Amino acid sequence: MLRRSLILLPILLVAACGRGGDGAVVAAPDPTTTQTPAALTATVDWAARTITVDGDVPFDVSFCDGEAPLLCITDDGTHLGVLELATFPEAVTDFDAWASSFYDSIAADRTVGCDPTYALDGEKPVAAPFAGALGVRYGFVGQTEGRPVERVLGYAINDAGGLRLLVANALADDACLARESELPLDVIDDVAPLLAAIAEGSRF
Repeated sequence: MLRRSLILLPILLVAACGRGGDGAVVAAPDPTTTQTPAALTATVDWAARTITVDGDVPFDVSFCDGEAPLLCITDDGTHLGVLELATFPEAVTDFDAWASSFYDSIAADRTVGCDPTYALDGEKPVAAPFAGALGVRYGFVGQTEGRPVERVLGYAINDAGGLRLLVANALADDACLARESELPLDVIDDVAPLLAAIAEGSRF
């Protein structure tokens, strides 16, 4: 059965990785760690539902209507998709194992439910700023017949004994899954620096 939401899947994987606390292990710093461009900063209070972004940003971003922890991305008033914050009750002790399980589950799901040629290229989690501390950045590119059809970029951190994820999901127009809240695949590279700034400037 094809999974509609990419962000909800990790809750099934947290327990498999074991419990952890605020000091749970994260990936060691890596030379490829993404740094938010100096000219782009964000301040996000998820509790108060306020966001300020400073710098050269090609899109507008604001909290979506309602109470869900979603940030709406728009371009000249046209809704493109959302960035989603999710919170889970258990921390992760090994982010490499957690990401590997996540990638394997998505690849298996897409191969059966979408296309047997589906191939997933997962990124090894690397240290990255998230909510004033050091979390990890992870993500993957999914392809069918060698052509990219989806991409996920995410930030993860253990916080208050649990796990928080900030995720951008993107799909091609002709991907197996139809876009609902996902971003168009062709804007994800432009959204990536914004996502990094929001992750770094988030407070819970």
